Amino acid sequence: MERITKDKDLDPVSRLHIIYGTVIMIMSITFVVTLMTMKPSHKESIADIPPQEVTEASSAQVRQTDPAGAKSSQSAPAMPKGGMPPFIKKMVEGYKTSLEKNPNDMKALTGLANMYYDSGQYPKAIGYYEKVVSLDTKNSNAQADLGTCYYYTRVFDKAVKNLSEALVNDPKNLNARYNLGIVYKSQGKFADAKKEWEIMRPLLKTDEEKKKLDTVIESLNKKAS
Repeated sequence: MERITKDKDLDPVSRLHIIYGTVIMIMSITFVVTLMTMKPSHKESIADIPPQEVTEASSAQVRQTDPAGAKSSQSAPAMPKGGMPPFIKKMVEGYKTSLEKNPNDMKALTGLANMYYDSGQYPKAIGYYEKVVSLDTKNSNAQADLGTCYYYTRVFDKAVKNLSEALVNDPKNLNARYNLGIVYKSQGKFADAKKEWEIMRPLLKTDEEKKKLDTVIESLNKKAS
């Protein structure tokens, strides 16, 4: 069989197929890399870039993404036009198929929650995290993620509730404690925010992490004065 070696040997339709396939591949790789660099919530001891206060602009932007609600000035990655890349959609469909067979499949529920969280679809993530937490009331990581989702959708009372419950189950959940401080700060409860961050400081492992937190606390003190 003769091997095609030059673009000029291709007909226009074939060229379009190759171009389209290349674009899809690049978008997919970019999406995966973005996912891998996001969502530190229960995978690291403290966020490298801590969550920031939700602004009217950021919350409005999220509401446009999903009318059901609104996470984040720690913005979600820009999604390829048309939604998730095909292989991510396939994973989502696989999880949903698993849930059709077993609505309490924790792996599928958590997987979907994390995917929607990572892709910035926080109202959808909330639904799955709520299910996870209802099945495992001691799941501190899921409670922390759920609380963070509620923070970014501006439902602050539920953010405080879930982040606090995460800390009851695991007082050393640093991201839950840090994000609880963020919620308090956004509500103007500076003393409560400072209290949470001072509790977590001795638990930080490196001087760099402690220095970052000290900077945050110093900024809070200036804002409170």
